[in-house]
Amino acid sequence: EDLKSINNIALGNNPLYCDCSLKWLSDWIKLDYVEHGIARCVEPESMNGKLILSTPSHYFVCKEKIRHEILSKCNACYTTPCQNNAECVPLPQRDYKCQCQPGYHGRHCEYMIDACYGNPCRNNATCTVLEEGRFSCQCEPGYSGARCEINIDDCMDNKCQNNATCVDGVQSYTCNCQPGFSDEI
Repeated sequence: EDLKSINNIALGNNPLYCDCSLKWLSDWIKLDYVEHGIARCVEPESMNGKLILSTPSHYFVCKEKIRHEILSKCNACYTTPCQNNAECVPLPQRDYKCQCQPGYHGRHCEYMIDACYGNPCRNNATCTVLEEGRFSCQCEPGYSGARCEINIDDCMDNKCQNNATCVDGVQSYTCNCQPGFSDEI
């Protein structure tokens, strides 16, 4: 509907790529003569120098492979600049933005997030980076929990006798004996 209101169009001196995607323009120009006949094709090679107004419509075909330089001018995401399975989102002015997968960051999602940065594991545990920005802690003996934050209670079995109080240590326990008892055998 918008095309009906156009009565003149100037396409001269534009590097037109005249393949099947431009056939509609050629047909429209020929129908209403809104272009003065100076618009010429530059590519593909078989169309170089041909006028849009006078070239038959069946010449506008997609039989040649379009060069990467042409495609990348139209779509900044064409060259797949994003890494690590990130989604490329085209932006105005032939720019783009990468939507990173979990665990990655950077303009092109090229950096893996170091999930062990700042050592999230406690009590001298060893931190190991896993996929997707996750981590795992290998606990020292006597500790448990996702971050090795829990001292395993060695008093759970209450090995103290004669109502002695069990005091938990790390992989150990001591018994505070009642008066009149000692921890010696």
